[in-house]
Formats: sequence, structure tokens, C-alpha cells
Amino acid sequence: MLDLLDIGGRCAVIIPEGVLFGNTDAHVRLRRELLAEHVVEGVISLPGGVFQPYTGVKTSILIFRKVTRRDNKQTLPSNATPLSEHVWFYEVEEDGYSKDAKRSARPGQQNDLWDALEKFKAWISQGRSGAQLNEKTLLQPRFYTERWRQALLRDTADKLTPAGEAFSALADTSMWDGQVWGIRELFPELPANPKEAEEKVRSASGSVLIELALQALTPAAQKAWNATISARLVEEITDSELIDAWKKAAKPFEAQFKKLAREMEAFFEKEDSPALSIWKDLVKTALAEVQRDVYVLGLLRGNQPPKAMTVHDIGEKLTETAREVAKLDGFDVTLRSLAIDQATELSAAKHWVVSVRDWARNDEWQSEDGQLIGSHDADGWVRPSYVQAMLADGLYDDKGALKDGLLDPDCIEAREWNLSAGQYKPFDFTQLKSDKSVAELIGTLKTTEQDIINGLDKLLAMVEGRE
Repeated sequence: MLDLLDIGGRCAVIIPEGVLFGNTDAHVRLRRELLAEHVVEGVISLPGGVFQPYTGVKTSILIFRKVTRRDNKQTLPSNATPLSEHVWFYEVEEDGYSKDAKRSARPGQQNDLWDALEKFKAWISQGRSGAQLNEKTLLQPRFYTERWRQALLRDTADKLTPAGEAFSALADTSMWDGQVWGIRELFPELPANPKEAEEKVRSASGSVLIELALQALTPAAQKAWNATISARLVEEITDSELIDAWKKAAKPFEAQFKKLAREMEAFFEKEDSPALSIWKDLVKTALAEVQRDVYVLGLLRGNQPPKAMTVHDIGEKLTETAREVAKLDGFDVTLRSLAIDQATELSAAKHWVVSVRDWARNDEWQSEDGQLIGSHDADGWVRPSYVQAMLADGLYDDKGALKDGLLDPDCIEAREWNLSAGQYKPFDFTQLKSDKSVAELIGTLKTTEQDIINGLDKLLAMVEGRE
């Protein structure tokens, strides 16, 4: 990979986790070369199993820049300061997919890679100060849903598609060019949000269908009213008998209305059609609404025969209404904003920065002239004279092993150039918080200790045959 890069070129490569912490000579040599002669900028630890079902191997993204030409390579290990001063680590917990073997997409859900992208940019541009920005803030894009559809009026056989059946008669069909468009672009009066669009169409179309159902069933109401007038006048008919008379009279008119409504289904896609199910539900709801017992009894027990409140052309009005509902056809897509600015507070940081070479404190060290005491100054910075003195004696022995006590054991070089993110993750002390006092915790530990001792005594007695 290094040979493919120009000097200054950056590479991000997905590698098995074992490469980052393996203790074979080849593993250590590779990491040492990357850190000492090039610049390792970051390591992004991915969740286990991200490449299931193909492999369950834990992986990470290693990001580095090529700095040294192959013919300028130094002999390693050496005292020379590694070109990588610090490494930025990020631990991804959620990547936008389920964690099972199916790895199903979870659009609109948390994806730490967006957060990692923003924080890596801050690290590269501003260094350690940039890494402290948004340390306990999760940054995500804004996710929103739109409904798209293929704007196709005729198929390859030049036959009208369902959309063609519904919309070919429109005055302007220039947008219907066979491409995929959002329903908001095709029908500007609809909200972009699919749920809001459905609510708007349901509200308007539902009231129209109730009007049409009332008009269609008015002859049935008149027929039932006439058939029961004699019994009603002498009050010899019950509510249930009136309902039965209504059902008998309404059956053919209801069937005719349903037949007209089914003819409108030519406007809707047959597979995975949200609009078709909405249309069927609206028709069913309208018929149920106008045939509620309380409404029917009110009509049949009235002193005047029922009259139609509207005079619509039912077929024409059904066509108009079905066309409005057909605007909802399409498929939902989850989109995201370009800006990654949706902030959520984190209980613990997901990224951290680790020094590659960090000198251990040696408070007993003195300079040759005796004027400087201690390896670090009052501000905690290592003294250049101390570094010079240690390097003069050599960091590594004749066998290439790091000498003990010179480097902080938590720095990368002291850990055989280990680049596993988990090795350096800061400990979260908030997990140690407890409602119990220190005295109570000590008492609990003593009780647990005594239980263990008693258990061991019992086990010993069993072994010796005393129990």
C-alpha cells in the first residue's frame, strides 16, 4: 500500500484487528515502520462482525500518510523521534446496520461513522485542541423521509401504466419523463413528508367518499323507509328489525358502489403500493361510517323520507378522488442533510489521543551541572536535556529491546507499537459511582471475603473426609 502512495499521500485501509496488536516480529515491524517513518493519523475501531455473513473478524480503519521514501528508510529500532507524535483513536459502536448476521440496514438510525468523520477533520486541522472539541457530544446528520416514484406514463409496450391511467389526462405531463421524482416535485401541493402527505390526502378524500357513499345509499334508505312505514306508524318494529330491513335494501347499492371503487384501482400500482391500501381503507371506512346503526336508525325513524344531500356524478367524482389518492404511490427513501450538526450529549467520549513516545517521569535525575533536577519541569514538560541524555545512552539495548523505565508504559512505543484502540481507552470512572458509602462498600467486601473463606473451609473438609 505504501508503494502506491506519493509522498504526502493519505491512505485509509480496513485491516483485521490482529494486525494492530499482534506480537509476532512481522506485526511489530510493520507497526513500528508506519509509526516511526510515516504518520499514523488515526485508528477507527469498527464493531465486531461488520462484514457478516462473510466474516466475523474484528476490523479497524487505519489512516496514515506516507512521509519517507523507501530509499531513505532508517534502521529500526532507533533513537530517532517517531514521525508520528500522537495517534487519534475512535471507537464505533453503531454503524447504521443491525448487529446480527443479516446486517440489515437501519436508515435514519445512529451511525457513529458520521461523528468520527467530523471529529477526525477537527483532529487533522487543529491537532490536540481540535480533538477536545465536542469530546462528549455525538454529531449526526439530520435524517428525513421522502416518497419518490418513477414518473412513467407508458411501459415498453406503449401501454398505459397505472400512473398513466391516473395522470395522462393532466394538462401538463412534461415532468412524467420516465425518471424518478419526488411526489412533492410532481405534485407541489403535497407535503414532502410522506406521513403528512398521506394525512392531507386521507382527510380530503375521506370526506368526499363519505359524501359519495351517502348519495349512493340514499335510494336504499328510501326503499327501507317505505318498506317499514306501516310497522313504524303502529310502533310494532324494533331497532334490530329496522337494521335488518336496511341491510336488505342497501346490499345491491353497496355492491354497486364497491364495484365503481374497484374500477378505480387501475390508477394504483399493484405491488408494494401505499396508495392502493389507503384507497381500499378509505372506501371501507366511508361505507362503514354511513351505515352506522345510530345513523341508519335516525334515517328510518324520521318523519320524512330520506333525501340525497348532494347530486354528484358518482363515477366522475370517484375518478377525481382516486386520482388524488394515487398521488401517494411510490417508495419511501431516507435522506440526510449535508451538514452533520445534530448534537446529542454522550456520557463518555468515543475518541481519545495517545502519545507515541512519552517519557516516564524520573524525579531523581539531575543534569551534569546539577542545576536541573527531575526529568520534567514544573509544567509537566520533559526537559530537552533529559531527552538528550537518555538518547545518548540509547533507548534500545543491543538486542533491539526497549530499556525498562524510560518511557511511560501507557505510550504506544512502550507497548510494542500496539495500535489497538481498546488498549488506550480512558477508564470511565462514572461507572464506579455508588449510593453506598466507602464504609458500606468495605463492609460488603469483608462479608464477601468471609463467605469465600467459609466455602473454602467446607471444601477442604469434604476433601479430607471430615464431611
